[in-house]
Parts: sequence; structure tokens; C-alpha cells
Amino acid sequence: NRGAIWNSVGAGGMYSEYQLTGTWKFRLGQANHLVSGASVNDFAFSYAGNLLFSTSVTERMRITDSGKVGIGTTAPGTKLHVVDGTGELKFQNVSQANLLVAGTNAHINIDSTNGAYPGIRIKRNGTVDCSIGNIDGGAGMALYGHANGGATGMFLKASGRVGIGATAPATLLSNTSTRIANADGLT
Repeated sequence: NRGAIWNSVGAGGMYSEYQLTGTWKFRLGQANHLVSGASVNDFAFSYAGNLLFSTSVTERMRITDSGKVGIGTTAPGTKLHVVDGTGELKFQNVSQANLLVAGTNAHINIDSTNGAYPGIRIKRNGTVDCSIGNIDGGAGMALYGHANGGATGMFLKASGRVGIGATAPATLLSNTSTRIANADGLT
């Protein structure tokens, strides 16, 4: 059963409606007939259920009837939900690439779900220059400079102690680095 086809011509445009089974139908055509507030110059595809996109009979992306987009998942839980085995999401621009998180109370959450310590790596030309990471069983944060073999450059304990070159600062500010002169009385 191929379903029924209707063509509708109205003031300023047209669309086609295809009845699949029962009351399920999809429409395509000039958007001003299908989407509230759309222009006659826009094109729209309208369907009452989820929209699935596939290649080689494998689903690659879906848009749910509530407007959530899933790539690599059949059950998106947020407006954009991406699941990928490599764990990478790439934003690339030849001259400048930015990630903007905006909102009244905006956060970037990094959640290591396998117990490993999460972090941020900053690269230049594909090589890691420095890292910011959660270490010491979650009780601290470290800044690593990879030019010196990945040694901890600075460590901030949950207690508020800061170590420069030291992962276990004994005082509020400890300096064990030989690269920083101790002229200001750091211990």
C-alpha cells in the first residue's frame, strides 16, 4: 500500500500531503502552509512523529516529535544529544573556532563516567601544550605543562593549599619548583 497523495494549492503557495497508514501523514512544500509564522520562501517537511535519517539502512540521526535531535542515539535526552564511540565532537574553522556557552547560570560539565580523572587538554597544531585536570581522588585540581614531560606545574588542593611544582603542598602556598625564584619568600 503506497498511501494516498493530495496536492493542495492555496494563496501564495502549495504543499503535498501523503497519508501513510491511519491518521499518520507527512507534508512537504512551502513552509507558510505548514509552519506557523514561516515565509512563503521557506521549504518545510512536516510529520506527526519522529523523523529518522539513515544511510545504508542504519539510523544516523533523528529528530523527535518534541524537537530533540539525536545523533548516534535513538533516545535523545536533550535538545542536542550526541553519542559516539570516539568521544570526540569537533568544531573547526580555518581562522577561528569558538564554543560559546551562554545563559544566566552557564556551566560546562565534564563527567568521566568510568572513574578516570576528567580534564581539559589545550593543544597547538595537534600537540598538547597543557592540561587542567582533576586528580588526587577528586580532592584537587592540577595544571600540567606538557613541554616539561607532563610534570605538574601547579596543584590546588580542596583545602585551598596551592603547590607550585608540588602535588602535596604543606602550607597555603608551597614552591618546590627550581624554575621559579624564591625571592618573594615562598616556601
